[in-house]
Amino acid sequence: MLLPARHHALHALALITLALTHLGWAGENSSPEELLEQGDHEGAIQVLEEYAGIYRGQLRESNNDKTREKLARVEIWLGSIELELARSQSAVKRFERAHKLLDEETTAPRLLGTCYDGLGRALHHAGDHQAAREAFKTALHHRESLPEDQRKTWTAATQEHLGLLLLAMGEYQEAGAALMIAVKNTPQSDLGLLAQRLASLGRYSHTIHNYAQARSSLERALALAEETWGRSHPNTFAILDQLGLTLLRQGETPAARAAFEEAVEHARAQADTIPGSLRYATILNNLSNLLLAEDEIGDAQRHFQSALALLEESLGADHPSLAPLKNNLAYTFLAQGNQAAAMELFSEVRDIYLQ
Repeated sequence: MLLPARHHALHALALITLALTHLGWAGENSSPEELLEQGDHEGAIQVLEEYAGIYRGQLRESNNDKTREKLARVEIWLGSIELELARSQSAVKRFERAHKLLDEETTAPRLLGTCYDGLGRALHHAGDHQAAREAFKTALHHRESLPEDQRKTWTAATQEHLGLLLLAMGEYQEAGAALMIAVKNTPQSDLGLLAQRLASLGRYSHTIHNYAQARSSLERALALAEETWGRSHPNTFAILDQLGLTLLRQGETPAARAAFEEAVEHARAQADTIPGSLRYATILNNLSNLLLAEDEIGDAQRHFQSALALLEESLGADHPSLAPLKNNLAYTFLAQGNQAAAMELFSEVRDIYLQ
């Protein structure tokens, strides 16, 4: 079993850009954007909460649409950061607050679309798939009303997010159609965005066991990502990690191992933030699964334990993302004949799924 994939950073950057366009920054200390670039997500949240407090105070004095919209933008931005930190329930609440602040009749479609799209992503990660689907449909409704020069760009983003949701729901035909639309409507000149969309399409092909097509999409995505960001960028080595999974399914174990090991090294060097540690744990888990399949039990167990420690520190001991990893770790103990340790972990997995 694999850990849930971390969502792509480009979506958060789009929300940040949207927020900055209308909020500006006049503080003496670092701006939220600067803090995020430094990996200080909690610092950015603190600054944005100060913004939110100011706008709430203004609303108490005068309840007007302009201030409500400003507060909604802050909540959208906070929601995107909560998603980066894998705090999906908190993200849902942020986007729901933003939605309540916005007037469906007078708010610009671009902002409404961004709010619903963010809500859809948060609901997806929180496991409420049907509500997420409705949010994405509403986001598409608003984004399809944008001017022609903006429409394809913004609807493509939501089509990608909807496609990944449908993939998780097992609705493969609709998922493939949505992801193909996303790729088709992505400007060929935007290499980074095209890399993201091709990687999502590769993930879809991998899931439906079309490994040749998955490999083709992922290799193209990897080349574009490397050209855009370089080999050691998180967006690039996340694609490399996914490619490793496909190579493994094709029986190319040495190539898969090389991909995982390179991705692990890049991720380890950037694991000093919560999103970085989550990426590192995910990739380390994938390498460990390969080692387990190759009967390298000791190394697999060591890596599983390292990944588990990272996730527990970042997410807490009862987070659902820990269950697959604990399950895998249990199998290493079984392989070593330590049934007591294995059964204890299997029991913890059961408790996580039942909570």
